[in-house]
Amino acid sequence: MILTKPETAEAYIANGLWGRVTLDAVFRRNAQAHPDRAALIEAGATGGFRNISYAEIDRRINLLSGFFCTVGLKPDTVVAVQMPVGAEAVIALLAGLRAGLIVAVVPELWRRSEMAAALPAVAPKALVTATRGGDAGAAERMRDIAADLFSVRFVCAFGDEVPDGVVQLDALDSDIETADAAAGAAVVRAGNSADHVATLSFAETPDGPAVLARSHNQWIATGMMHLVEARMDQNTRVLSPYHPLGLIGMSAALVPWLLTGGTLVLDRFTALDRLVGAAKAHTVGRVLLPAGLAAAASHRLGGVDDAAQPALSLVREPNAAETGGHDRSGTVIITRIGDIAAIPQAAEVDREPGALPLGSIGARPDDAEAACFLETRLHAIARRADSFGAPDAVVTAELGLRGPTIPDAGYPDAAGSAPLDWDEQGFLRTAMSARPSAVDTARFCPGSPLSDIVSVGGMAVAAEELDALCCAHSAVADAAVVALGDGRLGMRLCALVVPKAGETVTLDDLAAHLQSVDVAPHKIPVELRTVIRIPRGDDGRILRFTEIDRAAA
Repeated sequence: MILTKPETAEAYIANGLWGRVTLDAVFRRNAQAHPDRAALIEAGATGGFRNISYAEIDRRINLLSGFFCTVGLKPDTVVAVQMPVGAEAVIALLAGLRAGLIVAVVPELWRRSEMAAALPAVAPKALVTATRGGDAGAAERMRDIAADLFSVRFVCAFGDEVPDGVVQLDALDSDIETADAAAGAAVVRAGNSADHVATLSFAETPDGPAVLARSHNQWIATGMMHLVEARMDQNTRVLSPYHPLGLIGMSAALVPWLLTGGTLVLDRFTALDRLVGAAKAHTVGRVLLPAGLAAAASHRLGGVDDAAQPALSLVREPNAAETGGHDRSGTVIITRIGDIAAIPQAAEVDREPGALPLGSIGARPDDAEAACFLETRLHAIARRADSFGAPDAVVTAELGLRGPTIPDAGYPDAAGSAPLDWDEQGFLRTAMSARPSAVDTARFCPGSPLSDIVSVGGMAVAAEELDALCCAHSAVADAAVVALGDGRLGMRLCALVVPKAGETVTLDDLAAHLQSVDVAPHKIPVELRTVIRIPRGDDGRILRFTEIDRAAA
């Protein structure tokens, strides 16, 4: 399925930012050139690690893609994947792509309610998960979801033990009849294979989940943008604690790894000291981290002037509290724009924190006028200054994005999905506020969402829905959920609670209540403030980004 207009694709190919090779074909090329090279290293929770070669991963990709083809999954069929951080997530993605399928990436922290709201719009024919990685109930949850989705034909899981009714993918090695290893590699796509949709992801909106469709070429251009900004080569080992199928993990780690043919170190982040230990043990050249951990990580990794120490790619949320530690040589700041874009920029000390260029971003050094990875545009909006944005900030615009790294059309089969909005010039409206830089008129600063969506750790939360769940607590008279700046995490989720007369509500009480109704872990507040009122404007809208301190009891 190709969604990009032919003339647009031809222009991007002419500029050298798009090509004709798919993500899985790039991996296959690397496996053929360097079969014995370490492709993936999994840093284990106990300090051990699993080192997997290109040849072994390619063999497993062939088996799984062959299985998909053998059981009758045709090209452009959607397969939904929810996996923990690890090699199997990468194998599931590349196997689906090799079979010509569209991989719908389900966030690891989603539970049944989130999947029930999003998955019907893309009608997956198969669900893939894993029973290892700390979530033993994942396969059972997928099996239960399948009972509610008429489209699903297969539920599959990696792991030694899977429940009844679930296909055990680890058994493919011993049951070769269920997987023709050559079938996936034989799939032929019409037109340019790299223009076909590769993945679907879900952006949270006030109207429910919206489906973002990205092609192989859009992902490759996104990864190239980080690769160029970070000056990575095939000898650069990258360590990432981000999920390899998420926006940051794909754009800043997995796709650059594919393009360089190097080694990717995956760490399921539990502690900074352990992550630093993995970086030193595996001699990595670049580490991905939340920007709030930059100073602590720099101290533990060594002096900023030591050329032997790894460079940092730091992920920053708009409007997050500013932190130090950006002075290490080679540091790249990645600004996350919701679920739409991850924009890398080399750190500069004289730049306003969080500011990005207006217009073209990431132009190729050899052809700066003709090609760029991304264009930004500010759409003027008429809104009350106290309705959105940080305290004392005036919202002047909505951020729009377009270019070879940005989804450029809606997924046509997403029946019932919340719509996305492109303007007449092809800019995708992000529903994010923005203001011109006070320091440089050629730059702007992205700000808060222009809706009741809050973001914590890159995960979007529909705040109105969570407000209602908090208000359902027996001791709560009124409540609102807000995201507050956090020096280490970027943002943290906080519940403002007005207790009923004579009642007291604690954070543990509220968390237990939300867990009892199966709220996903990332939606549970980590802070609670008792207030005398919830701040609202004249129109009744909750002022989530203003007047919070004045509301406190």
